[in-house]
Amino acid sequence: MKWTRLITLGALPVIILATALLPASAQDENLDSLRIAFIGRESGRAAELDRQLYQAAVTAAEQINAGDDDDEAGVESTNGDRYVFEVVYYSADTSEDALDALNDALEDDAIAVLGPHERELAEAVQDAGTQGLAVLLGAADAPDGENLFRVTASLDDRAQAAADYLVNERHYTRIGVLASNTDEALAGADAFKTAAGDDVIALDLVREADEEDFTADVRALRDADAEALFVWALDSQSIDLLAALRDGGWDGEIVYAGLDAAFVSSAGAELTAGLYGLMNWTDAAYDAASADFVADYQAQWGTLPPEAAASIYDAVYLLADSVADAGIEPAAIRSDLAAQTDFAGVQGSYDNASTDALRVVQVLADGRFIEVARYADGLCQTCPDTWLADTTDESTTSSETYRIGLIGTLDGAAEATGEQIEQAARLAVREINEAGGVVGANGVRYTLDLVTYSAQTSEAAGTAFQQAVSDGVQIVIGPDYNSQVLPGLFRAEEAQIVQLVSATSDQVTLGGGSYVYQMRAADTVLASASASYLLDVRELTRFATVAVRTDYGLDSVEAFAETLAVNEDAELLLELEHDVDATDFSALAEQIVGANVEALAVWSTQPAFTALANELAQRGWQGVLVYGYLTPEFAATLGTLPFELLAPVNWWSNSGDWIGQDFSTRYTERYGEAPIPQTASYYDAIYLLAAQLDGGSADGVRDGLSGLESFIGVQGSYHPQRYGTGELTREVVIVQMNNGAITQVARYDDGICFIGCGG
Repeated sequence: MKWTRLITLGALPVIILATALLPASAQDENLDSLRIAFIGRESGRAAELDRQLYQAAVTAAEQINAGDDDDEAGVESTNGDRYVFEVVYYSADTSEDALDALNDALEDDAIAVLGPHERELAEAVQDAGTQGLAVLLGAADAPDGENLFRVTASLDDRAQAAADYLVNERHYTRIGVLASNTDEALAGADAFKTAAGDDVIALDLVREADEEDFTADVRALRDADAEALFVWALDSQSIDLLAALRDGGWDGEIVYAGLDAAFVSSAGAELTAGLYGLMNWTDAAYDAASADFVADYQAQWGTLPPEAAASIYDAVYLLADSVADAGIEPAAIRSDLAAQTDFAGVQGSYDNASTDALRVVQVLADGRFIEVARYADGLCQTCPDTWLADTTDESTTSSETYRIGLIGTLDGAAEATGEQIEQAARLAVREINEAGGVVGANGVRYTLDLVTYSAQTSEAAGTAFQQAVSDGVQIVIGPDYNSQVLPGLFRAEEAQIVQLVSATSDQVTLGGGSYVYQMRAADTVLASASASYLLDVRELTRFATVAVRTDYGLDSVEAFAETLAVNEDAELLLELEHDVDATDFSALAEQIVGANVEALAVWSTQPAFTALANELAQRGWQGVLVYGYLTPEFAATLGTLPFELLAPVNWWSNSGDWIGQDFSTRYTERYGEAPIPQTASYYDAIYLLAAQLDGGSADGVRDGLSGLESFIGVQGSYHPQRYGTGELTREVVIVQMNNGAITQVARYDDGICFIGCGG
């Protein structure tokens, strides 16, 4: 049996003709179609998964057929003609069925085959040969062979990534391994042990596939002082093992090679909470391409895509790329796939139509997954640098205390902000010192010491800086406010002491010399990102700006306007200003409402913003309001606004990435309150400094920071060498306030959107 598109209505399949795949534009142009065969199960437990994978292929084909704003419908091949795709389902429940399906696909002039996704059936196809037809397989255990392309990471890739994560990223030195005595599990465990190295394997356990009692194994883990456990076993055994570990009180990290949604459903969220696993892809993947695919799939099929769906979706786009490069003959497509390089897909990067891209995921308390880390080429691409290597080495030649001076508002009206900043810095200092400090390449073991100084004004900040110098601090972090920082930018260079500040004025790096570094994205970077979001994602066209007559206000709206200027459809209708002491904003509100503005960007003081927002509300304005200085405290005072409020910020405690959530959890558990945005930058700052000490001596911190290519922290990515300006980061989060709740809607790095970017 074969069909071109299957949609489930209750229990009945509805069969739709192939022309249903073609958009009206393609039908009008009478484009020829190219057939992609999909071989999948018709019955049994695997049939539902194959149906979902088929739906991913259909989604990709329909998108290619429809084209977009920049491309015509379909794919233009080397002969100059354009083609559209039809994806046809060929049923196969046995090896014999699979061979029949392959032969049918050949007779039907298919250009390539997707599946089958059961190893036994795929091996039957491999053994029979494919007569030059490319077969793309989306299973991790898919066979390798001529004309066969495994478009997902292998089981060995999973084991090796797990080893790298536990050893090189988490720095565990005593790891247990437990495997069932099946061929697959034993091979996976061996791959893990080879990658991890014998020195870190504290316990190596193999159990019969029908073993149910793991009490003795829990005792063995405790006796071996194992810090982490890698498990490759049957699902039923792994559930029994998790229960035994829970009951036995062992609380190390667990990485389960077979983790997926079905396992969590069977074991229950309570038993799996905190469990780590390796997945080729997940619908919780933290990137724009994945988010767009999930949204498109869910909108079309009414459900979330399974793990393997991304590989099949990518496979159709890989075929489209080959048709464009090599033509429509199956043999030419196969050859092009074998030579293809650097293809960017949802799942990751592909070479030769193959990928080793993987995600480390963790199960949250409610049973959902969160992406912890992303692997490519055997290396973690997104692991935080806020984990330092093991420092138990006893060969250090000497020990020193490295004093860090923190200047903040530790009393007065802004005391709460200052206290949170101090708490974040102390959390990082405590973690580093409890791990043994920092062992530098010079053989010195450094213990960090945080000394605090309170300042509410620029004069007090200057006095605090001088006191810190007198006290012998080796580096200064803070203050936080522009008004405290800007008048004293010269002091760091005079004293030849590196200073990291969280103030966001563009004047910080312009006047700071080579000793002042900016820990958060500058106001102009925030403004530019918000303009890009309104243009590219929200597709708005009618804008206005309001700025307080200060450098930070005027510089910000200028950057906003410059970003709008590159879009020919954008109209900046009003560029309004007001004095710092202004209180009456009725006239400005009248102009904004009268101009039919869709989006208003405001860079001003909080009292001015509140007054303007109230005037707009009274006049029934319904646009999108962007405010550049939103804080949790200020958001709490705004109540419910009658229009949408967006804000570009450096970080927010409900950040959707694992690093941010992990930090927020640890901070909240220790201090009993959610961290404010600045806490992420001060926490990261301590680790940034520690990383430079690890690379050399205390005297090399400044050179280390200026030459740092990349650092991943709680706040995001840091690339000071790339900028060469004294900026450490240009990461921006766009948040939305709705009925008092703050949610993240997009994320930018150096002007490039990578989360919430729209389809």
